[in-house]
Amino acid sequence: MNNHEASRLTFILTLPLFLGIGITRLVSIAHQDIWLSIIIGTLIGTFINFLFTALPPKENRYFIMLYSFILLVIGLTSITQMTSKIYLNNTPLLLIIIPLLILIYYLTQKKEKTIYYVTNLLFIATGTLMIISLIGIIPHFNFNHFLPVYQCNLRYLLMGSLNYALISTTPFVLLPNHRQQYKLKNYLIASLFVLFLLGGMIAVLGYPLASSYAYPEYVLLKRITLFAGFEKILLLGWFFTFFPLLALAGINLKKNTNQLTVGILLIIALIITMTPWLTDLINLYFSHLLLSCVLLAFLGKLIK
Repeated sequence: MNNHEASRLTFILTLPLFLGIGITRLVSIAHQDIWLSIIIGTLIGTFINFLFTALPPKENRYFIMLYSFILLVIGLTSITQMTSKIYLNNTPLLLIIIPLLILIYYLTQKKEKTIYYVTNLLFIATGTLMIISLIGIIPHFNFNHFLPVYQCNLRYLLMGSLNYALISTTPFVLLPNHRQQYKLKNYLIASLFVLFLLGGMIAVLGYPLASSYAYPEYVLLKRITLFAGFEKILLLGWFFTFFPLLALAGINLKKNTNQLTVGILLIIALIITMTPWLTDLINLYFSHLLLSCVLLAFLGKLIK
């Protein structure tokens, strides 16, 4: 992987876990001070990634399999729920999940170089759609929605910051070599995009309205009325970011076990994603699951 590929992969991996539950969790905790939580959370995320770069690259294979499977299930649940509610709301859930699982299984047959090539294309598409989104929502800004500043207390501000750090940095545990493949500059650029988009969400919708939707980012993009359904095209910018995450999780499983086991794990992921009470638990303990992935990655580097 060259520096350009690493930079683009860093940008893309920062974004996927915000979609849906990640954004609603931040809004519910930090309220209109979400912008402040993002700034502080970026600093915490930078520190977490610094610790990862300081640790040896080799990890315990069982820890890798465990956190890769957790992230695979989280990513699959998030993208399935979003597709079902926004794009294919009349389509049975099984018909949405199976093509995704087939794609993941197919990608596990490929080398990481293929994933990096696809990421280069997704970087262009995602960056373009996000820039259009930012430009489109600016005319709708109302900065009074940020007032009064520091509405939430210190505890919730720090909780929001920690949640931001986990959401933005946990996908990096999937990188085969964090020291070489993580690029701080692009993490900061991606965080700046998130700051403008989520800050823009509060500036346009206000906290009360933003907190009342499961996908406030979708409601935000509906304010851009170029033509009917344009918001669904713009949301694809975030949608695309899930594929490198799912692909890297699948490849990590393949590298540390065999193809039969990967197939079994994908079937288990299918069952989990199809079971409402399990997906409710994933949404409820979203932050705890991300924290467990980070801790497992740390332990995996220390316990050989």
